[in-house]
Amino acid sequence: MTRNKFSEKEVFARTLYGEARGEIAQFGDAPLKAVANIIVNRFKAQTWYGRTIKDVCLKNWQFSCWNKDDPNLSVLLAPTITCSVFDLCLKVADLFLLNGGVIPDNTNGANHYHHRKIFPSWTVKKHPTCQIGNHIFYKL
Repeated sequence: MTRNKFSEKEVFARTLYGEARGEIAQFGDAPLKAVANIIVNRFKAQTWYGRTIKDVCLKNWQFSCWNKDDPNLSVLLAPTITCSVFDLCLKVADLFLLNGGVIPDNTNGANHYHHRKIFPSWTVKKHPTCQIGNHIFYKL
């Protein structure tokens, strides 16, 4: 199954699952909502990130879980993901999709993030908006 066969909600939830599922046990759903806010903030910008939530999630090299060489990709492309964590990702995706993205933004308007143990070159001289779980957020 290719990634384009999934609905917008499925791609949204699978992106949340691929990017933040490891944070739920320690930090609850805040990391999922933070990644969802990044996606929604990029969508609202209506720029090269994409014109739909699905396009934003699947934009090349933007969410590493969708990269060809990422070990998460085989999980994300599985026809079904059945577990309580993915159910939570679906609920968060629904929360954002059904409310038109009008959810309190726990990232303070961020549109980029990275894991706290990685320091990409684009972070040089940039000031984070916040840290949620193991991720640091920026508004670029």
